[in-house]
Amino acid sequence: MIDATAGGATANSYVTLADAEGYFAARLGTEPWTTADAATRESALRMATRALERLRWPGLRQNAMQTLSWPRTGVAWATDGSVPQPVCDAQCEEALAWLTPALVRRRQLQTAGVTAAQVSDARETYAPGDVGTLLSAEARALLAGWVTLGGCLVSDAVPDEHLLGSEGGVQ
Repeated sequence: MIDATAGGATANSYVTLADAEGYFAARLGTEPWTTADAATRESALRMATRALERLRWPGLRQNAMQTLSWPRTGVAWATDGSVPQPVCDAQCEEALAWLTPALVRRRQLQTAGVTAAQVSDARETYAPGDVGTLLSAEARALLAGWVTLGGCLVSDAVPDEHLLGSEGGVQ
């Protein structure tokens, strides 16, 4: 079951199933989502949350009891105690990617240490360190300007001095 309580001690998602349904209703190319049953959709949302939780975010968790990284304090552009919309949208996109077999297979190959794969005329080369990035190019695009190579969330609209938490570091 999805628990999307912002700042909750048992939260396992940033968006509810209903939130994700609304997001995908306004988007093209959602066949993997629309053909999956509710339990599979919830599993995809939880997998997407796990992927987002691997990123390093600025500031500090709003309270010590919350299980997920958002909401946060010490982040100048996210002060209302909620999860920023780009994070929610990125979770939806990452969930869609987890329902797309080719993307999951690509991740399996990367995790297994395969550095190049070819099918017919299509060839891909993976660089060391590719494992751990988000599956979804769309999720990465939604977080562009927020996530840097080190996985630290930044925003082009926020001066660097606002990216540090109250203890002077990123957590």
